[in-house]
Amino acid sequence: MTLHERAPIELLPFVVIDNICVWLTCVHQALLPFAISSPAFFAPAISTALRHGRGMLEPLPDDTEPIELDGYLGDFLVPAHHDRLFEAVPRNVYLVLPPRNDNCSVVLASSRQVTLPQFQAMLLPVPLHQVAHAQIRFPDLASLPMPLACRCLTVESMAAGWALPAALHSLKLTEFEANHDTILAIVALFPETLRELTIELIGDGDDRVLTCLHDHLPPLLTVFKVVQNEGMFFPNNVGDNSSAALANALAKLLHLTTFRHDFLRFDGVVHVLNGLAAAQGAGRARPLCVVDLRARSPQFLPAPPVFSSAVHDLRLAHLGLSEWTSSLDEMPSDIASRLLDFMLHLPRPTQSLQIDFRTWPVAVMLNTRVVQHFASQTLRSLSFVGPFRSDRRLSWFSAFTSVDKHFPALKSLTIEGCLFAGSIATCSNLGSLPPTLRILDLSCNSLTTADAAALWPCLPAGLSDLRLASNDLTTIPTPLPPSLRVLQVPCNENLGGSVALWIDALPPTLRHLDVRGCNLPEGAGRVLHAVGSRAGVRRLSGALRLQVKAIGNGFEWPLEL
Repeated sequence: MTLHERAPIELLPFVVIDNICVWLTCVHQALLPFAISSPAFFAPAISTALRHGRGMLEPLPDDTEPIELDGYLGDFLVPAHHDRLFEAVPRNVYLVLPPRNDNCSVVLASSRQVTLPQFQAMLLPVPLHQVAHAQIRFPDLASLPMPLACRCLTVESMAAGWALPAALHSLKLTEFEANHDTILAIVALFPETLRELTIELIGDGDDRVLTCLHDHLPPLLTVFKVVQNEGMFFPNNVGDNSSAALANALAKLLHLTTFRHDFLRFDGVVHVLNGLAAAQGAGRARPLCVVDLRARSPQFLPAPPVFSSAVHDLRLAHLGLSEWTSSLDEMPSDIASRLLDFMLHLPRPTQSLQIDFRTWPVAVMLNTRVVQHFASQTLRSLSFVGPFRSDRRLSWFSAFTSVDKHFPALKSLTIEGCLFAGSIATCSNLGSLPPTLRILDLSCNSLTTADAAALWPCLPAGLSDLRLASNDLTTIPTPLPPSLRVLQVPCNENLGGSVALWIDALPPTLRHLDVRGCNLPEGAGRVLHAVGSRAGVRRLSGALRLQVKAIGNGFEWPLEL
């Protein structure tokens, strides 16, 4: 192909094409066809796959039966030692490209099966020392070489008895199960230069394992995450010793920017914040970007919580707090008082705050003092997720009557499970929402049409995303904000009345509409189809500009006319 025959995109600089490839890495089925579609794209795409890919490193199949492609595309494969088709001692791994014909065009066959010779023709040899990202199942390590230059490694079901690459930058351990007898051997494998460590715990759990892990963290960590696997039980003895060990470790991690821990008691949260504040006082190089904490057992909170004075000045961009399922059937008043005091001592994030306490009294979460405590001129995102039950004693939305004054830069506001029927309609001093707001999510409350009607005058003209799923709406007030692009109202089971009025009033900017499970009548299907057709189609793909989700109503969808 000569230069003048190339498409304009092929003439872009290498660095620009490389950035496009990075954007495509989230879906190998997108990146790899892009790689073989033009000689100009091949080198940057393969370079990106080596630097940013998360391909599984696993043995090459040697079956005589047809091979399913979907399980291999984008993976790095290694020949088994007995495979005579390749070198006896592997020096290369093989990147699995999409199948292609003699013209190097991607084969879009209906069958995703190929024979072994066809599969081998799809393999691109890559020197093992160039593999920077790899994912390995621990049982495969008996037959696969460890890429010694690997910088980002994911290991499933890790155990002791093997060495990690010396240049390792990021380590993720999934389905990780250790006991007190083996944890010391495993933490000894961590390189001193490791910068990112993520551990997904499984099993019954033990506070001694967490204590040992916290006592042996590499000193240069910038990212540290301890994540709950779905099958993991919360250790009954968690926090007995591990919280203090974690606080001591955090005080020494002077490069930490991202921290998540799913195994804390509420008194452990106090220890964590004290440790992070101590590191800041000791000269941490950068402010914290993300702190996500998951806790349980509020009855262990001391009264009052013993926060250090430095916690008040802790600099962090995002703070997330959520709760394990509580062991308390009801929240005693003295514990509720401790929780309120706990909330009023938390540090104020500069960009994002997410509170998810589904067993807490809403009067604690949406207390006016709590909202005022987190007031910020820079906060962009605010989320409160509550217990999803009605309580008519208080109108908690009144805590947000001055949201535009407390959070003037807010772009996203979420309040779920906290608002009962009439909580907005009966609010005497509703106030207004900040003009910067772009996303408003009031899903999973008990809001009525009267609440929506009272809320509508407060909606800023620039609102682009409105979510009102799982409420008690019977219609959608009009007019809608003129810049709205997303409207989600699924599971409002009584939304079938006056359908044509609000559907016809949808703004021309709308691109996504979700009305699933709303019991809309049969005629609403034709109205939705007409509105979608009126929005037009996308020039390149030919798809409708307005995407509608409408199953679970009185008509089949998509509508066949």
